[in-house]
Amino acid sequence: MDPTCSASAAQAALTVQVCFPGARAAVLDNLNRQREEGRLCDLSIQVQGQVFRAHRCVLAASSPYFHEQVLGLLKMVTTVTLPSGMDQVAFESFQSSRLEKKTVVTSLPVPSRCGTSW
Repeated sequence: MDPTCSASAAQAALTVQVCFPGARAAVLDNLNRQREEGRLCDLSIQVQGQVFRAHRCVLAASSPYFHEQVLGLLKMVTTVTLPSGMDQVAFESFQSSRLEKKTVVTSLPVPSRCGTSW
């Protein structure tokens, strides 16, 4: 049983709870499909000349680094070029794994705060 669908006896007497067990997976699948098709993406990230379309909210929810960036500098822009030390294969793996319900260990070099295009 999904723990998010359980309720105490007191809550059960006061509320009606409807559970959609596959909803989380469906949301992730739809977000991934939208990203792959370039729909509803609000950020373009260029890595070594390759452009990746992304959803800001997914990047922010997936990484403390991108969360900080989205709330800060990325709040005002729609296109970002990552530093040359960032590998495009690693970024693509990072981005797709967030929406495919997989755990992929990807090492993304984090640029320093000084002297970058961020």
